[in-house]
Amino acid sequence: MASNLKGRIIIGTSAVIVVSVASYLIFSGIRKRRILKDIYDDLRDFKSAKGKQALLSEQNQVKGTWAFNPQFWEGKLEAKPNIALRDALTPKDAREIATNIYNAVGYFYDDESKLLAEVRKLKSQGQVSLVAYVFENAPLSYGSMSDYIISALTGWTDGEDLIKELNTYVNSLPL
Repeated sequence: MASNLKGRIIIGTSAVIVVSVASYLIFSGIRKRRILKDIYDDLRDFKSAKGKQALLSEQNQVKGTWAFNPQFWEGKLEAKPNIALRDALTPKDAREIATNIYNAVGYFYDDESKLLAEVRKLKSQGQVSLVAYVFENAPLSYGSMSDYIISALTGWTDGEDLIKELNTYVNSLPL
């Protein structure tokens, strides 16, 4: 009887180990397939802002974000900004930031650090879009903010590292 009990314990333990190893292999395979599917879906993504930006140069990535789209802040596009974060910035403050961005660039000098500091004051892509809207429309009417910032950061130098810094910051912001 004792030998029969030992055999059952050995068989039961072996069965538990086999089932555990098989479960691990199955679930890890399913997890890997999901991860690979997400990667392949991201590679085929040409519709979202992130997917479109993957194909663009650093300078055009600035223009490809929702943040520098002057209509994004209104919430009428396919992606919607975070209303609470967007409304934390008043139009008066947006005009002040837009004016500071415009004044950071001069005829003989460009203060790139001041320009980037003004952009860093903004805490969401909706706020950046609001400033871009104010920058472009009356009463300021300075033109396209994305074009203005790109020309200011590239100016006499290459400026790719400054453009990368800007893209990294803006893309890290919540909508």
